[in-house]
Amino acid sequence: MGEAPVDSQVPSGRTGGAVGDWRDALLPWAASRLLVVAIALSAAAPGPGRIARALGAWDGAWYADVAREGYGFRHDGQSPYPFFPLLPLVLRLAAAAGLPPREVGVLLSNVAMLVGLAGLHRLVGRRFGATPARLATWTLAFFPGAAPLSMVYPEASMLALATWSFVLAENGRTGAAGLLAGAAALLRPNGAAVAISLAVGSLVARDLATAARVGLPGLLAVGAWMLHLGRTTGDPLAFVHAKAAWAETTLGGVLAGRDTFPKLDLAVFALAAAVLLATVRRLPVSWLAFAALWIVPSLFLGILGMPRYVSICFPVFAAAGLLLARAPRPVDGPLLAGGAAGLAFLAWRIASGRMMP
Repeated sequence: MGEAPVDSQVPSGRTGGAVGDWRDALLPWAASRLLVVAIALSAAAPGPGRIARALGAWDGAWYADVAREGYGFRHDGQSPYPFFPLLPLVLRLAAAAGLPPREVGVLLSNVAMLVGLAGLHRLVGRRFGATPARLATWTLAFFPGAAPLSMVYPEASMLALATWSFVLAENGRTGAAGLLAGAAALLRPNGAAVAISLAVGSLVARDLATAARVGLPGLLAVGAWMLHLGRTTGDPLAFVHAKAAWAETTLGGVLAGRDTFPKLDLAVFALAAAVLLATVRRLPVSWLAFAALWIVPSLFLGILGMPRYVSICFPVFAAAGLLLARAPRPVDGPLLAGGAAGLAFLAWRIASGRMMP
């Protein structure tokens, strides 16, 4: 099968079309998000603004502060530059419209989660059929690391932009795919991985024009942000250098004995890597490039948060759908039960302040 962005052989209509993608994403989305929100609210202390406290904590507080104050403040020696500007801009616009920013952020994340699940269903269904698409969608929805996708974090929006960038590229709408990839590049410091992986797919197919259309907007977006940082701070890489104020756990630190061994995070990474390796021959090059660019650098930049990072890595769940579809007996029940238990547990730990997402 040819590479995704220029592939005219990708099968279509195998899951009931566009309406089927949204219909099949709706139930796992609703069930998983209701579980996360209910558990988070139960863990939060009663009082006004309960949903904002439950789902707007941790990095959500940083994004809300950036929306309100800009990038010139410090908290305990830490600056907000590692938090990219698109989500704070949305929250600032919400405040200007008289809407509560954190509540808008919670709503945005939960709606974006639905959009991302529909995009995953479309990508997997058109290539591999209805059963892998359904299993991939349910697996991501109830993946325990997806609990923060209901919080004021950019992750759910990143999932939506990443999956639909690939959908549009595979439909031949490469200009629109490039624009979504450009937006993704302004959500997270590694958001340019979407644009780069799409471009890699086209370069493998020796299609330089398509590689430019899908890749340049993301690179230009990051370049513009770096230019702004250079003008305002004197350091175009402020978002990288500011991370020195955070106590990050890295693979090098673990091997040298400086950092505590992050069992959960490395276990999730190992599981994701194993699932991808088991299906490596069936996945498009651009999907594999995205997976590598998205999760491997975290081993060296900051391992903590790996469950959350993997939850955005749609190729992992596409691969899981393929593997589960080949299981000798139905896996829906055990998969749902185990996922729901893990999702509820992590949601409670995060909302109660016992665990960083």
